[in-house]
Amino acid sequence: MEVTGLKARQEAVFDRKRLTTGTVVAVARLIKKRRKVMNMVLHVSGNPV
Repeated sequence: MEVTGLKARQEAVFDRKRLTTGTVVAVARLIKKRRKVMNMVLHVSGNPV
């Protein structure tokens, strides 16, 4: 009984870590994409990047 509880707790922690990692990756991708767009906009408008 104790073992299953421990396993469930580990799985819950793993799910939370995976969710956090996924969120961080998504945010990083969003920032990278936005930075690329900003660089293009600045480049087109003639401002030095």
